[in-house]
Amino acid sequence: MRMSDLIITDENWRNHCNPNDIRCGTLARDFEKVPYGSIPGVPEGIDIPIIPMEHWPDAIADKERTKSSIKHVWERSKIGVLNQSTISYCHAFSGVMGAMIDRELMGLDYVELSASSVGGPVTNWRNAGAYIFDDLKQMIVGIASTEFVPMLTTNRSDCKPGWEADAKKYAVTEWKDVKARDILVHGSLLLANNPVLVGLNYWGHAVFDGALKDMDKSKKATDWTRYGIDFLNSWGTKYGNGGWGVRTGSKMLADSIYTIFQVTA
Repeated sequence: MRMSDLIITDENWRNHCNPNDIRCGTLARDFEKVPYGSIPGVPEGIDIPIIPMEHWPDAIADKERTKSSIKHVWERSKIGVLNQSTISYCHAFSGVMGAMIDRELMGLDYVELSASSVGGPVTNWRNAGAYIFDDLKQMIVGIASTEFVPMLTTNRSDCKPGWEADAKKYAVTEWKDVKARDILVHGSLLLANNPVLVGLNYWGHAVFDGALKDMDKSKKATDWTRYGIDFLNSWGTKYGNGGWGVRTGSKMLADSIYTIFQVTA
């Protein structure tokens, strides 16, 4: 663990997770109103293969040794760190990062995709928060490249003619919906290199999760508090360690979890 890593814990999280920050625009999902499997095109992830927790330490060590986690894939890519600036579209930035990572995993050419091409339609082009599941539905329609829609805009007139047709070329064709705070499925997805985006109610924020970390080897392999999650924020490279931070303890658990299984090739 590098000394420069930002580690969010149950004790210090209030110092790092201010839900009143204008960039925190993720609304908490009400699962009674929007139950699992009810989002069009985003079925419940009941068929996700589980990696038993007792195997996690070896799997994490193997990914570190072979440099094969999603974070390592990101490091070798051209994607970089996204920056919302003062726009409240974290709900869109996390998913768009996931789509770009999935394209990298599929071996597709790098294309910078516009988070505003998702967040704009979802919020009716207001600088406002939204539910992640509405962004998912929009990403199934498509995500425009920044050639047609700027990364940062809340003005529909900034979109070039043909942007909606361009977006269809970069649609997400398969998502999975995961039960809230299910660390076993969440960790299994990361170890299997499935892009994961999460909503964190305590922060009012959405981020992209890139790797499972073995934080305390003195604990049993089956103790979930042994682990942490390395996440990529959308607040530029000055956040944390070059854009990355680590969530631990109960702050590792996510209140909304989604994973991308396929994008348009």
